Amino acid sequence: MYGRTTTAFLLMPLSMLLLGALRIGDYLSGVDLTRMWNSTATSSRRINPDSYSCTHEYTVEILSIDPMVMYMNNFISEAEVNHLLEFSRDRYEASVILDEKGNLVLDTNTTAVAVTVPRDDLVSECLSQRLKSFLGNVQHIDTEPIRIVKYGGGDDLHIHVDWSPFPRNKTWNPDMPSRPNNRLGSMFAYLEDDCTGGETYFPRIKGVSATADGRKFSRTESGKGLIHPTSPIPQRPALDGVSSNWELHRLLSGQLKMDASYQNLTSSPEEKDSGGRKRFKSSRLRHALTAYVQFPLLLLKDILLLSLAILGLISLWHSSVVSPPTTGLLDSTVATNSRPSCDCGASVAEAVSLGCKYDSLAAAWLPEHCRDEELTAKFEKAGDGSNGEWTYWRDVNRTQILPLEELRTLGDDPSFTFYTTAAWHHVHCLFYWRKQFRARYTGVTVEPRFDDERHIIHCTAVVLDRTDDERGSASSIVFNSDFI
Repeated sequence: MYGRTTTAFLLMPLSMLLLGALRIGDYLSGVDLTRMWNSTATSSRRINPDSYSCTHEYTVEILSIDPMVMYMNNFISEAEVNHLLEFSRDRYEASVILDEKGNLVLDTNTTAVAVTVPRDDLVSECLSQRLKSFLGNVQHIDTEPIRIVKYGGGDDLHIHVDWSPFPRNKTWNPDMPSRPNNRLGSMFAYLEDDCTGGETYFPRIKGVSATADGRKFSRTESGKGLIHPTSPIPQRPALDGVSSNWELHRLLSGQLKMDASYQNLTSSPEEKDSGGRKRFKSSRLRHALTAYVQFPLLLLKDILLLSLAILGLISLWHSSVVSPPTTGLLDSTVATNSRPSCDCGASVAEAVSLGCKYDSLAAAWLPEHCRDEELTAKFEKAGDGSNGEWTYWRDVNRTQILPLEELRTLGDDPSFTFYTTAAWHHVHCLFYWRKQFRARYTGVTVEPRFDDERHIIHCTAVVLDRTDDERGSASSIVFNSDFI
């Protein structure tokens, strides 16, 4: 940042989007933000489109290789910060998220307020381009809208992670509205900070050196956990415009490598309204901007190859439960071009027209050459029902039973999710191992979605981890199983 010490932390995980606000799982794809976006307010702090030039002049410092952690200097300019702060003035509302049913609900994980910046805003467009240009040849579907969050005295955001446990089918790209995706990572920037206390804490990241630049990052007294300081505590001056990212992807072991929390502000500039009540000055509070970039799961291999090309030594994948860091994972992409496709289109009607059938073992519509009918029949009789059938539910609390005959017809809704037992997930893994072995003799094509070492490592962790027995399992319905 020019004149404001602009810095940034960028973590390269495995799926990404431009939206959120210091919270995980904050999908606002159904939010009607028209009221917030349609404002004619102007100010001298807003950028003049005729004189604005979208240039990228940041520099990068690598803090960690596994996970990939980068600190980016001058990622957002002084003028861009002022523009965003001016836009957000008097537009903040209580934070909302989508629950497991796709309904908008208040976000109880944070006490902060937030506002979304329209995608056609010139700074919003530029920051989206800047973030995507940083990723080079990684092919991304889209970015989510920028989200600005305001924290006052006593506000915080609890420990959280920013990754959905299963791929989402809805994207922000109007030209490709439905495609399996998840978040690769997020760019988090401090726009303004005039307060005491408060910091961003990453408990699972190895602490930096005790001699590290305390204005940018520090560590806990035990030496574990990376701290991103945001206020003037001893030998740690505050920074405006600091941005940071953390790894979002669900790792091979099925666990989450990174989480973060935003600790309480102990004080903040304040004044009193006409009723004598405290209110915080919006122009001097901590404002934070978070950006996410959304990627198709089909291109995870590209991300891995890009990282190897840049760093030359590690895989972004890591197993934190059952194995040490894993490199050189094998997948099926080398053979994908020569094998028959397992793509069944983008809807139930199209899948049926292509001769595809719903395979409950895969939770996907598959063409005949990608189905092992005998194996699936055995799977469907290995459940917990009175006749060996599996039980599926509409809701996360598992109170509304969903018959399989109906379940298979609901994939047209990109937000649809069904719920089942942890045992279903375990047996799914066991049967896919059998399907991979049997494919040598049956001639069945094992879809690239599951025919790679990542899925095997993931399933190993799922089978060994007994803590998910009560939580159960959730899944969406997939039409195109060619993605990795």
